[in-house]
Formats: sequence, structure tokens, C-alpha cells
Amino acid sequence: MQKALKGLPPKIRVLFTTDSSWLELNLGQKLDIEIKPQCEDIEAYVRHRIDNAPERKPHLKEAEEDVVETVTSIACKSKIFLLAELHMNLLSKQSTRAEISEALRQLPNHTEEVFEPSVQRLLILENKRDEKSRLTWRWAKHVLTWLVHGRPGLTADQIRDGFAISQSQGGDYKSYRPSIDDLVSSCDGLVAKKSDEQSRILCLVHDSVKDLLFERKVLLPKPTGDMASICLKFFCIPTSDAHEEQPPLLEYAARYWGHHLDLTPREDIGKVEADAMKFLQNSASLERSFFSLHPTKKKSFEGISGLHALVYFNLPYWAKRLISESGVDVNMESSNGQTPLHWAVRYGHLQLVQVLLRNSANPNKYDNKQQTPLHEALIKPVANEDANIARELVKYGARSELKNSRGYSAMTFAIKYGPTSIAKILIESQKDLDAEAFDGYSMLRQVYCHGREMLEKRNTEDSNTDGSKPLKRAVERHAQQLIDLLLDRGASLNQPSRDEWTPLKHAILHMYNDPSKIEKLLKRDPRPSDPNLGAGGETPLRLAITTNRPSIVKLLIDHGADQNLVVDDNGSTPLIYAIIKEHRDVVWVLLEAGASVDTKDNQGRTALVHAVMKNDESIAWLLISKGASIEYPVHDYPNLFCWCLAHGKLSLAMLVSQQANVTDAPDAKRERPLHWAAKSGLLEAVRFLLRYGVMIDAKDSEERTPLILATLMEEMRIVDALLKCGAAVDAHDKAGVTALHHAARLGFHDIVQLLLDWGCDRNLADFHGFNALHHAVNSDDADTEIVRLLAQGGLKREDKARQLQRGAANMGISRSKR
Repeated sequence: MQKALKGLPPKIRVLFTTDSSWLELNLGQKLDIEIKPQCEDIEAYVRHRIDNAPERKPHLKEAEEDVVETVTSIACKSKIFLLAELHMNLLSKQSTRAEISEALRQLPNHTEEVFEPSVQRLLILENKRDEKSRLTWRWAKHVLTWLVHGRPGLTADQIRDGFAISQSQGGDYKSYRPSIDDLVSSCDGLVAKKSDEQSRILCLVHDSVKDLLFERKVLLPKPTGDMASICLKFFCIPTSDAHEEQPPLLEYAARYWGHHLDLTPREDIGKVEADAMKFLQNSASLERSFFSLHPTKKKSFEGISGLHALVYFNLPYWAKRLISESGVDVNMESSNGQTPLHWAVRYGHLQLVQVLLRNSANPNKYDNKQQTPLHEALIKPVANEDANIARELVKYGARSELKNSRGYSAMTFAIKYGPTSIAKILIESQKDLDAEAFDGYSMLRQVYCHGREMLEKRNTEDSNTDGSKPLKRAVERHAQQLIDLLLDRGASLNQPSRDEWTPLKHAILHMYNDPSKIEKLLKRDPRPSDPNLGAGGETPLRLAITTNRPSIVKLLIDHGADQNLVVDDNGSTPLIYAIIKEHRDVVWVLLEAGASVDTKDNQGRTALVHAVMKNDESIAWLLISKGASIEYPVHDYPNLFCWCLAHGKLSLAMLVSQQANVTDAPDAKRERPLHWAAKSGLLEAVRFLLRYGVMIDAKDSEERTPLILATLMEEMRIVDALLKCGAAVDAHDKAGVTALHHAARLGFHDIVQLLLDWGCDRNLADFHGFNALHHAVNSDDADTEIVRLLAQGGLKREDKARQLQRGAANMGISRSKR
């Protein structure tokens, strides 16, 4: 419940009332609200007392109006409700109407006048010689002193045990207990029991009694020292029965011995120091004290030392005394491995942190959860002295890189969760700001990445809550302050981690919605982010292209990014890479920025080649309009046009052919597109070229025509298409060998038949005098059917002419184009 109350949003206000100091101790809040009586309430109370007076007291009823007017007036003017009660008590004791009237005239207007007689009677007891009077005086003095100087909520049993211990001289104090009634009555009406009979809490009848007691010197002369001594002695008294009922004073003594010891003036310390040192060096007494204080957390307090106890109650003076006089081990661990320094940090006690560190406390000591004192400074609730405590720890050698059981170092925890003040101190303590703490994470990277993680987490958890925006702003402010600090102290924006992370790349990936943050890195003075860092690999420009951020690409180029720098192992330029990724808007930005269009990658491909390979006509058009060349070889193809034909990208082939005269352009070997289309078996490419009217009988360096090449590759359909478009059937190569010679030699029966059908001259000899029949007979692949076919007659010339005309008509061209 404590955690829940502390964690309530700041707009929520909670009011608690209690008779004890639980709120002050556990919630750190205390607010006294003065309740002032209203005259109407006082009058109602007086009439109630009159109406409920015994029947044997009729005179009170008879004087009702006088009583109501007088008592109400006095109580209202003094603003003390108690006066009404005290006056009604007095009037109720009067026997006649005359006595009531006389008493009304003499009613005091102030509480001092009411309580003065009681105080005077107590002072008289002080000077009496008889034992009873002196004992009554000691009781009264003890009770009043404890009520004035003690903490709120003291019970009669606790006060009684306090008196008993003060009289027992370390023996069995129970035999010295007076009765509760004797204690209360000894105070002559100055003390009252609260309405809750079960708690048996005592209090002064009114706050004004306290001032009167001080003024008349009724109280013990050295109260805080006496009270501290009694509490400490209580814990050092041996307990005979482990199952004994909890003594009344136990809870109070456990909770407040430190308070009273702290308030003891230095000149009175001699009275209590022996008891204090005895208690602080007695582990059983210490455990008994803290076990009763925290009954559900006994494990956390097993094995504590006196230093732990002094730290808990924030007693630096006594900690110095204990260290110097007893030689206590400042690094002594409790059962959970925590040292006094852990406690001092956790409870936010700066002075004790300093005392312990100056006396060789180890700031890097792990507890059982592998938490160092520096971790404690970060996981505890935020307090005013946290930054100063962290500074002291760092000053005495605390190592922020040590990790706890969850793998968090203090540095990482402070960067991720704050507070910002401690994170700054830890950063300022580092010599190498670019060192990687773990797995490629420098401090700068931790700030960037953890800030983003926290924002994403809050966006997920609190997206529908009113508090999400302020929290988001706080996280952003925390991260930005740490980034500025790191950069101001010399952290590099251009020191890649082992996995090539840089702040600029991080910003491109996660801050693209706010280009101003990216621009801030690029414009930082001095030492801005290098937009070309990582050449040959993942440059910031490549990352922006990969994530398809055209505006970021332009921003990077505007700040010096080289748009022609190779960005991968394939030798791709940013333009080629953008085309491969099919990010058209990025391609446009790069071209407008002047990216080179004809630079080749490691495979010899230009940007235009990649666009065509992606079948992206719009990019291809754009590249051609920017002057991209189409004449570079592509793989085994002489140029881009041929590659388009080979891959069936005829629309792109048409686009390319319209920009340059490539449809019939020979290469170094005099081979034209129709040559390799014919020998590659690309029927649609052949038809495409024939429709464009290329030279059907053009010869390559070996003087081979497309028909000869198609025959050599046994491309029957292409041979047929060429013949139908008027290919010279008897054309020969530089050895005089025709298509028919080749078909006969290679045993291509169907092609031999087709050529003969088209009127090929079977008797035409090559330059060695061999005709088709010779080639057929002498071939390793001699085919008897081909020999028989060649020995027979062929088509008549008129049949050939008719087929030729029909084929030309089918292809939409005339023989004049040969």
C-alpha cells in the first residue's frame, strides 16, 4: 500500500488522519491540521451535558440559559473546546443554584488558569518528604516528560515500562511496574486517556499544558538522553522466554531509540554513551530491535552491525564514534550481503555515505543480488541528495561498468531509467567516452537506443492516458541532455561500433519523422556526423535508400553525401542500389542531385541495365532522358538492347531502340542482333527484329548469315521464319559452305527438307568443290534419309517463288528489304 500511495499521480491528493506517526515514518508526509470549534457546536455540547445531568442535579437545568451563555462565550473566545468540557465538569459538581451562579462568575477564561492549580500541586509534591509523595512526583514527572518529549501515540503501558526500566538498574524491570491508574492519577488531571480504550494511548489534556510544564520546570532536566538510554537498555535486557508476549515498550523503543539518541545534546552524551555502545555492539539486541520493527522482513536484517543501525537512523556522529572507538568493520555484510554503505545510499544519507567512504568503505562491494552501492543509488526512490551521493561514490572509486544479476551496469541503468542527474555524473566520470560497454554499445549508443525503447514502451502502454505526453517529453528531455553532454565532452559521432552503428544511422532509422534531428547531427559544430562514413558498406546514404526515405536522401546529399560512392560489395552506386530496391522517388532525388548514370557495378551493369532487368520502364525512360548509355555489354550480350530481346522484354527493347540505332548495329565481330538472336533460338526476338526491317542476310566476321547460324544450332522455327522473310537460301560463309551444307553434314533432316523446299541449290559446291551430298556422305553423322533426299529432285522454281511471296506477306515485309 505504501508503494501504491507513493506512486499516485501528482494531481491526486489523499488525506489521512491517524493517532500514530505511521504516516510520517512510512510515507514521509506530515501535516497538522488545526480544528477550531464552532460556537454552535459548543452550545450544542453544553445543552447536551445539561440534558444528561443526573436527576439529583436539577439546579443545572434551572440555570440552563445562564450556563449555556457563559460557558459558550468563554469557549468561543478562547477557541478551546476543552474549556467547555472542564467548565461543565466543575458546574456539574455544584449542589445549589447559588453555587452554580458563583461558579459561573469565577470561571477562568484561559487554560493556564484551569491547569495552574494542578501544576502547583505537583510542585508541592516535589518538596514533600514522605515516600508516597516523592513516588507520586517521580511518576508524574516521568509521564509528563515522556508525553512532551516522546513521539505521538505513546500508550500507558509503554510509559509504565519506561519508568520501570529506569528504576530497575538492568534487572527484571517488570517488578518495578506501577499501575496504570496510579500513573495517570499522579498527573492531577493534566493527562487523559484517548477515547480508544483498547490502544490505551495517553496524551496531555491540552496543548497549552506543555507550555505550562516548561515554564514551571516540571519535566526531567535531560529528557532525550534519559529516553534514549531507557530504549537502549530495554534491548540489552535478556529475554527469558522466546515465546514471551511482546513487551509494550518493544515497538516504541525499536522505532524511536535513534530519534532520541540523535536529539541528545552533546553535553549530555556521557549519560547515554555506555548504553549506546553496548547496544551497537550486541548483534542479538540489534536483530531484536529490527525484527520487531520489520517483522515481515526479518531476513533483510539478519547479521546487521551497529553501523547498519546507525545508518538506518541517520546518526553520523555516532557512526564516527563507533568506527573510531570500537574498530568495527565498515564493510561488514548483513545476511543479504549489504554493507552499511549500501544502506546509507539506499536511505539517502549523504553524511553517512561520506563518513563510511572516508573510513575505507568499499564502493564496489556486491550484495547477494550483485548490486553495488551505485546500483542502490539508482533503484531507490528519487531524493534530493541522490546526485551528491552518486558523486561521492564516484569520487571514491565506484565503477559504473559493474553489472548486477540482470546484466545492468550502473551506467546502463542510469542512462535507461535515470535520474538524469546521476547519469550525468557517471558520464562525466568516464575517460573514454567512445568505449563500448558491451556488445558494441558505447554510452552514446545506449542513450539513443534506450531512449527509443522507453518511448516505444510508453507509447504502447500509455497511448490512451493523459499522462503519456508529459512522460514522453520527460524521456526525450533526459535523452537529449545526456546526448548533449556526451558530445560536449568529446564523444564522437563518427566512431562506428563493431556492428557499424552510428548516431546518424540511428537517427535515419528511428527519427525520420523529424528530419531536424538528423540535420542537427549533420550540422553539429565542431565534428558533425560524416554522411559518407562506412564507404563500401552501410553508409548513411545507403541506409536512407534502403528505408526509402527520399527527403532524408536529399538532406544527406545537401550535407555532403557522395551520391556516387560505392555502397555494397557488388560495387553498386546509390543510384544502382535505389533501382535494385525499386525506390523510384529516391532514384528521382539522386538523378536530380547529379548522380552518375553510366557508372558500372562489379558485374559491369549500369543503372539503366538494372532498371531494364527490373522491367521498370518509367525508370528506364528517366535514365535515358538523363543521358544514360545503352551500348554497354550486358553479361554475354553485346548491349542492353540485345539483353532485352534475350529476356523477352520487348517493350523495353522498343524503348531502347527508339533512343539509339541499335537494332542492326554490328559489334566488333560484325555480329548483329539478328545473328545472336538466330543462334540463341530467340524466335520472338527474331520476329521483332525482322519487323523492324534489319538486314536479314548480313554476315558476321566468318561471313555467316543469320540463316546459317540458325541452321548450325538446329533452330528449325527460326530457319523457317528467316526463309519466310526472304533470307538468301544459298548464302555461304567464307569457306563457301551454305546452310544446306551444314544441315546435311550435321544430319538435320527436317532443316534439309525445309531448305530444299525453299529451292536451295543441292548441287552448289563449297570452295573445296563439295556439294550438299558430299557433306552428307562424308559426315560422321551420315544420314541415309538425307542422302536419299538430296539424291532426289527439289522444288520447282515456280513453287519456291510462290512460297517466298506467301512468307513475305505473312511477315508484313517485302523482298526489297533484303
